[in-house]
Parts: sequence; C-alpha cells; structure tokens
Amino acid sequence: MMTFEQVQNLLNNMGLIATIARNGKDIATVKAVVINGQIITQYPIEIGDLIKIHNKSHKVLSVAAGAEDLFFQGTYNDYV
Repeated sequence: MMTFEQVQNLLNNMGLIATIARNGKDIATVKAVVINGQIITQYPIEIGDLIKIHNKSHKVLSVAAGAEDLFFQGTYNDYV
C-alpha cells in the first residue's frame, strides 16, 4: 500500500477526472488513477460503485482504505 504522499503525487501528476456513480446516481466528480489493475482516489469508494473515466466505466469489486482513510484503492472489472 502506498503512503498518502505517494498517492497525492500520483493523483496530481497522472490523475484523470472521473465520475463516481452509486445506486444509479452520479455522486462525485474526482481525480482518479487506473494503474496495475487498481483504481486509486481520495473519495471513499464502495464495492459496486461505477467509476467512469474517458467514457469507460469500471465497476469496483473490492476496496482497501489507505492510511487514516485519506485515500482508497479498489480493484475493478470493466463494465459495459
């Protein structure tokens, strides 16, 4: 698991604008990174959330909270 500083640097340099949808409704627009089969964001994601980046949706399958819940890392499956 990365440190908060590493995540902050990653999001600042490589983060893309993403929309998070939960229960069929858009709930947040955030910066997110898809890397090595994982999605990283500072918004608290949940299993089942859809994260839309560049018109492609990714369904969150699992979530791990980083240090002091300052960032969240989740595995995903491409969603059609």
